[in-house]
Amino acid sequence: MVTSLPSTSASLPPPAPTTRIAPERRIEPGRSNIFAVAGGLLALMILLMAVQAVARHDLETTTSEGGLSFVIPLGASATLANPAMDSAIAIPTRIVFKDGEPAVLTIRNADTAPNRAGPWVLGPGQTYTVRFDQPGTYAYACTMNPAESVTVIVEGAR
Repeated sequence: MVTSLPSTSASLPPPAPTTRIAPERRIEPGRSNIFAVAGGLLALMILLMAVQAVARHDLETTTSEGGLSFVIPLGASATLANPAMDSAIAIPTRIVFKDGEPAVLTIRNADTAPNRAGPWVLGPGQTYTVRFDQPGTYAYACTMNPAESVTVIVEGAR
């Protein structure tokens, strides 16, 4: 037995409007491509310089009777795009002085140009030293890069 559908007088909705597709643009050799390539190469060079700066940590870091000491090496500023803005050396973001250890932090800039080390900016030949005479937590905010802010924790009686 064959069943047929009843006929309706309702009309079908109008077809959807067609979307016009823009013709494919062909890339022609010219100045804009040269600028794109030059910009890409510049970005790559900046990335390589940043990697070199991070990998170049042959910096002097010592713990001695005088506490913890960091030295920005001579020539560090030459490897950075902006020495006062880019950190020349990596300073730990958390420094802990245990009970009985001298709680002294020293950063020396042995370079001939100003450099930044974490939250501190030091002029050429400048040395920054801070002695922590009381136990506690000391926060140093880095306004250039908040990820480089430093927390110093001094444990025990002083």
